[in-house]
Amino acid sequence: MLHQLHEIPYHSPSADIKASKTDILRSDVFLIQVKHHEGTTGSWGQQQLSEIKNQQPDEYGDYQLVLITSGIIRAEDKDSAKKNDITLLDGNDLAEWLFSSIDKLHPDTRHLLGISQVPQMLA
Repeated sequence: MLHQLHEIPYHSPSADIKASKTDILRSDVFLIQVKHHEGTTGSWGQQQLSEIKNQQPDEYGDYQLVLITSGIIRAEDKDSAKKNDITLLDGNDLAEWLFSSIDKLHPDTRHLLGISQVPQMLA
């Protein structure tokens, strides 16, 4: 799980979230662009991430770039992301990630996401 999240004030170009994750062996930093789309997410989010890193290399040069979308990502956009070292999570990846992390989510976060845990009887 990510340890620190910071919303980046809007300016052009911009990312939605600056995050960091630190453990005993390493520290990682991320610039994350989030898109909520029905259907296809185009290349705009990737362009925003690339621009912020290119225009501010001293501040963001070491950051990993991540685009998270509720939509679908076209094959050509996946190819572009790979060339530009941008990690992509589409709607299916996002749902799988949330499901695999459900036990780590705070109850308030689960509630905000509309996730409830139903008691089950053990046989």
